[in-house]
Amino acid sequence: MSDFRDENELWADGVPEDVDEVVDEPTDDDLDELDGPPVEFRRGRRSRYRFAMTPQWVLLMTELSHPAFRLYCLMLAHVSSERDDQLVWPHQKTLAKMMGYSRKASVPPLVKLLLQLELIEVEEKRYGHNNSRRRNIYTVHEEPPAHWRGWASLEEFYAAEKAERKAARAAEKKAEAAAKKTAAKPRAAGDRGRDDRDQEAAAPSAEHGRSG
Repeated sequence: MSDFRDENELWADGVPEDVDEVVDEPTDDDLDELDGPPVEFRRGRRSRYRFAMTPQWVLLMTELSHPAFRLYCLMLAHVSSERDDQLVWPHQKTLAKMMGYSRKASVPPLVKLLLQLELIEVEEKRYGHNNSRRRNIYTVHEEPPAHWRGWASLEEFYAAEKAERKAARAAEKKAEAAAKKTAAKPRAAGDRGRDDRDQEAAAPSAEHGRSG
């Protein structure tokens, strides 16, 4: 069981940057942009245990499945800050147990997805007598790849959402203005002439109906 250490001891290497981060209050315009009632999130119990800080661009990666995201977080939690590198080497059987899987075969497909998304790299290392044994060393990335075109932060996400809604409103106003302009446009002389001829043609039919 972990003991509750003093917070100053827990963060001896420095308090995480976001602990006392000041978040600007939303303006009325920002609240109007929301799809529903505004929701406010507040920090709850502070963790006295070790924790892994997940990059926001990973949280916003829509291609990443929930199990694969959890595996990424577990790998990130294994990174040793004392070595000052991004290497971890837990066995897949251990990772499977941490994720609640009964078989380690559930882990490789998730590792494959993390590799495809370039969240991790895997290096095989041989060891033991005549290098007969092998183990995987995972490199966990906290920075997105150079070709990354997704949202890098919550700030970017909300900015993109705001721009998209603004463009949609502008398109709606443009369509409404075009519809009003079409409705107010005077009818051409040819159209009025056709209407007059239609009325004249309908008049004898009406008289014939009354005489009958």
